Amino acid sequence: MPGNQPCKDGCVCQKHSIEWREAVRKRNTGRQLSAITRERIGNALRNPTEETRQKMRAGRTVEVRKRVSQCLKGRRPSIETRERLSKAKKGRRLSVETRKRIGENNVGMRGQYHSFETRQKMREAARALWQNPDWARKTSLARGCRPNRAELRLGAIIGSLGFGYVGDGQLIIGGKCPDFWNGYHKLVELYGDYWHRGDDPQERVTWLRRYGYDCVVVWEHELADPEEIKRRVQVFCEQGGR
Repeated sequence: MPGNQPCKDGCVCQKHSIEWREAVRKRNTGRQLSAITRERIGNALRNPTEETRQKMRAGRTVEVRKRVSQCLKGRRPSIETRERLSKAKKGRRLSVETRKRIGENNVGMRGQYHSFETRQKMREAARALWQNPDWARKTSLARGCRPNRAELRLGAIIGSLGFGYVGDGQLIIGGKCPDFWNGYHKLVELYGDYWHRGDDPQERVTWLRRYGYDCVVVWEHELADPEEIKRRVQVFCEQGGR
């Protein structure tokens, strides 16, 4: 305490002892804060003063972060909590100072490379997540995916045939997010000449067919002939029903 004055609990240390903090924790376990107190704490956290921010940053030492990490290991927040956190963060932009600070804290990872086994595990974990339609849809929507220039051009060509853009996560099929959908069982995928170089379009066609969807793939360089694309997609729509 400032001036080494004892607090009401008899503590005269600048920082409370572990025993004292454990006693306080036990005493407060199960206590419910009033609505006014929760609101006051919420306002303080949402709009902290610069002095408060500095104190909070000073308290986040490496040791503290490790202890917090150990305490949270294995714990998963409830669905309600995750929804609340998602809504609270939606639309918020990090300040330049915050982004810089995050970069400085992550400096230890710069230049680091994961082993092949680790990368394989990460890929498998990501694939498993994308197999969950709800997770995949929410993730795509959260990213704010919008059609790029090539997709806008293709959309203008095939829009009159009933195809709409769904590459923002509106439709997830087997962990895949197709580009255009006619609302039934026909899909159109756009393959960029750079990003999909070396890819075999038939693999995507075969994959989507497993889920009852027919697909035709259009390459980016083919956009130079919009009439041919429209004719090709028209023929595709007439084959095998909608």
